[in-house]
Amino acid sequence: MTFIQDRPRNMSHQIMGYRKSHLVAMELNDYEKNYYANIFDDYLTYIDSGLFEDFTHTMMANGKPVCIFGMRPYWFGVAEFWLVPSVYISKYPIAVVKECRAYLDEMIKEYDLKRLQITVSYHNNTAYKFAKSLYFKKEGVLKKYGPEGADYFMMARFPDE
Repeated sequence: MTFIQDRPRNMSHQIMGYRKSHLVAMELNDYEKNYYANIFDDYLTYIDSGLFEDFTHTMMANGKPVCIFGMRPYWFGVAEFWLVPSVYISKYPIAVVKECRAYLDEMIKEYDLKRLQITVSYHNNTAYKFAKSLYFKKEGVLKKYGPEGADYFMMARFPDE
């Protein structure tokens, strides 16, 4: 994978391979803080244990994690994108969108993805708008899908659209 090594970087932020210390140092925004605190006893272990390290990256700015994002492959041609934002994500919205678009474009080509999907809580309008900015389109609603029992949007992106 060439995503980290070969791309020129803006000096205000940096993309690096994920380390658990990034997650530990991350200051979650209010939505995520409430979400994880109300559902998981140990959200750090929950998040960390579900990652595929080769597909996971951290965007840093001024020595602080802005977001952790990545891809979870399901089977040949299909994967799911995810992102955990920090309180600093609102300071770098354009950079986050550009980096995530570049990452997704590269993953689609490198792994010959036919379908890339994301699930977004029905109650998280910011995440929904973010997914749309990455060219994901709503396919439907997954009723009582989330660990908290909430409805989620299933959104997908296809390389030929």
